[in-house]
This record gives sequence, C-alpha cells and structure tokens, in this order.
Amino acid sequence: MATIVLHYAGVGIRTTSILFRTIFLGFTAVMLWGVIDSGWMPFEPFMQDASGYIRHLGYMQVTTFLSHSPIFGAGLPSSLDAMNALLGSAVDVYGADYGALGIWLNWGLAGVVLYILGVYFLTSTGGASGKVYMRAASEDQKTLRLLGLHFALYCSTAPVIFGGSGTVLFCLILAYRLRNR
Repeated sequence: MATIVLHYAGVGIRTTSILFRTIFLGFTAVMLWGVIDSGWMPFEPFMQDASGYIRHLGYMQVTTFLSHSPIFGAGLPSSLDAMNALLGSAVDVYGADYGALGIWLNWGLAGVVLYILGVYFLTSTGGASGKVYMRAASEDQKTLRLLGLHFALYCSTAPVIFGGSGTVLFCLILAYRLRNR
C-alpha cells in the first residue's frame, strides 16, 4: 500500500528505494540486537496484548538460543514440536514472526546475510543509470520494480522472500532484473 501511495504521490523510485531500505535495516537491527544485548526486548511495549506477550516469550527463547549457536542457528524444523523442544520453549515459536531473526534461527548466519542481500537487491536502483533505466523501462519492468519495493518493505516484519509464493515472485524479479543488466 505504501508503495502505491508513494508512487502516485509522485515520489521517485530512487527515493522510495532508499526509504524502504532504511526502514528494513532499522527493523532488522531492532530484531537482531537482542542476540547481542540480552536485556533488549522489542516486544515489551506490546506485552499487554496476549499475542505480544507470546511473541515476547518466543523472542527471549530465540535470542538465547542464537547467542549460543550464532553460526548455524537451529536449522529447518521437522515440526513445530521439534523446534519448541530444541529451543526449550513452552510457547510455540514461529520463525516467521521475527523477520530476519527467524531467518537466522532457521537458516543460520549465512541465511541472514543472503536475506539482507536479497532485500538490498530489491531496493537497488541500478546505480547512476537507475534514473535513466526507469525512464526507459517498460510498464512490466516498472511493475516488477514496484513489486520488489513492496516486498522489501514487507520483509521488515516477515521473511516473505524465503517462503511460499513470495519466493516465486522474488525469483521472477531477480531473473527479470538480471536479464536486463
């Protein structure tokens, strides 16, 4: 929605890209900081709500686990019960609830790096030629570009490019942009 509003408000793609990349990096830093600082609790303001409280408890379990296994994370779970047993968690922990932190839990440090690079790719403007590229781009290219920006913003809170239909669309954008380079 924000992508559409900014686009029709006349905000350029380059400005939108920089804005969305900054938002993504800010949210990602907030989520990942808990691994370094055990007192950091980004869900604390939402603990009055049952969902916020459960996420807070899960966040504590995930950050504690990752502080002991930062390179490999937990791996892809065979089931939710297996993940909860591995984390020693009394509440159900879904990696998708924690954005980049969930990617780190399931895919390890290499997964987080690839995830951040993927979002960087979605928000890249093509360097100095980016403005010229967008003026000369077809409507299909512009549509995929705006879709990529939407995904980049959505990745702030959920790992959509690493699961489900988001993976297919990310690969489509990736192939289309690499073909045109």
